[in-house]
Formats: sequence, C-alpha cells, structure tokens
Amino acid sequence: MAGLKRRAARREPPSAAPDLRPGSPAVPTELPARRAYLPHVLSRLMNLLNLQLLKYLRMRKLTIGQFRVLQFIEQFDGATINEISADCVIEQSVVSRIVDQLEQRQLVNRKKNRSNARYVQVFMAAQGRTTIAELERAARKIAAHAASELSATEHAQLVSLLQRVFHKINEGIQTRLD
Repeated sequence: MAGLKRRAARREPPSAAPDLRPGSPAVPTELPARRAYLPHVLSRLMNLLNLQLLKYLRMRKLTIGQFRVLQFIEQFDGATINEISADCVIEQSVVSRIVDQLEQRQLVNRKKNRSNARYVQVFMAAQGRTTIAELERAARKIAAHAASELSATEHAQLVSLLQRVFHKINEGIQTRLD
C-alpha cells in the first residue's frame, strides 16, 4: 500500500489527491479521471465482489464463470449455449467449455432440442441445484453487505440505472454487428 501511495504522490500533487479512505471527513467534489471513468469504477466493484465470492467458490472448486453459468441455468433451465453466452457476456466457445466442465461434475445435463437437433439445451442436475442454492445464499449476503449503505430506493435506482447502461451498450454492440 505504501508503494501505491508513493506512486500516486509522484503523479499528483498532494493537495490535488482526494482522501477516498472509508470514513474520511470530506468527500471530494471531483474524482480523479480514472476513478470517475465508469468502466474503472464497475471493474473495481466487480473485482471486490468476486474476491469475496471466490472464498465460497473455491470450497466447491468452481470459478466465477462457472458460477455465473450455473446461476443462469438455474433461472432458465433448458437454456441454449447461445442464450447463456448472450446473458453472461461470455464467448460461446468459453460457455461450451464451462458447460462441459459442469457436466463432467454432474452439475448440469445437456440434451438435444426435440424440435431442432442443432440446438443443445442445458438443464440443471440435482447436484447442481444443491450447489447453486448454497452459493446463492453466500452471494446474496455479499451483495446485501455491499449495498447496506443504500436505502431501498437508492438500491432500486442503482440497479435500474445500471440495467439501462447495460441495455444501451448491448444495443450498440448489436447495431454494429448487424
């Protein structure tokens, strides 16, 4: 941490560096550019949440990607690789490997779609349901703690705003790809 402070001091004069420590008396009116850059802020948040979640995932020998895929399948049992890929924002080839790994561990099952054999659907296995239920409890506790400083209204607004940003970005990606 001391090295980080020394590097930061060389880049910014001490008077310009805001005190962002928890409990600091003054909240800065302007954040340094990298701290106000939305991808950076979201990345830092996700990294911290994922680090906390990893403690639970390691006990189950799962990765963050495997957990995200299990979450989606639990919610949308019978989803296709394409649907999982689109929602989890993970490349199809990576989702296929993750599903292979989860299937080998008997957490999910693959079945060909009855009406169109080109599509493979992924279903949650009994062991997968047990695993995801335990991990979801831990994930919800972590998320609840992270948002504990927000009122119910602020929490709803934050989720709504982030969903709007996500849909706008996703819309832009689809537009460029078409």
